[in-house]
Amino acid sequence: SLYVLKKPPRAAEYWILGIDYGTNNAFAAVLIGISTGISTQSSPMMWVEKEYYWDSKVTGRQKTNSEFADDVKAFIEPYAVKAIYMDPSAASFRLELQRRGLHAVNADNDVENGIQKVTSEMKKGSLFILDTCPNLIREVEGYVWDAKRAEKGFDEPLKANDHAIDAMRYAVHSHKISIYDSIKHKEQRDQYIHTRYLLDGRQYS
Repeated sequence: SLYVLKKPPRAAEYWILGIDYGTNNAFAAVLIGISTGISTQSSPMMWVEKEYYWDSKVTGRQKTNSEFADDVKAFIEPYAVKAIYMDPSAASFRLELQRRGLHAVNADNDVENGIQKVTSEMKKGSLFILDTCPNLIREVEGYVWDAKRAEKGFDEPLKANDHAIDAMRYAVHSHKISIYDSIKHKEQRDQYIHTRYLLDGRQYS
């Protein structure tokens, strides 16, 4: 697939995490590397670097909120994670993460616009998935829309096998990347130099 890579396309400036919380259903977390494009003077880029996936139906054991929180903290330990985006309904688990000093916040859970955002970024070549994320890749390749809901005029995905996708959607749709604008950057730099020149001139006049 065009969106699947073997290694990160750039060096990440920081990372974000998306979480789809589940106990009876699978618990999924995806770590996303972010390049704002400042160092390369190009457009922003994101890639899902690795995943955490726990399906109690497969493993035969459910984990507690405390266990999941410890797993998440260990999962992101080596990375400079700026924010953790998660389903607003998982309030108790968000508190577990916050008690461990992690910056966990409510994600924007607008499903339709979130899917459009993810799809748009992939088509632009601004969002990739590393091949170290087999569950996410499997879900993306098997993603389907709900035909029954479509008959009633609603564009909604079929809610099955979409836990890692939801985690990615929470993060990608919620996080706002500072976009590098070379013209605006130059104008700001020139304005700063001009202002400093005037201030220095007044100081010594």
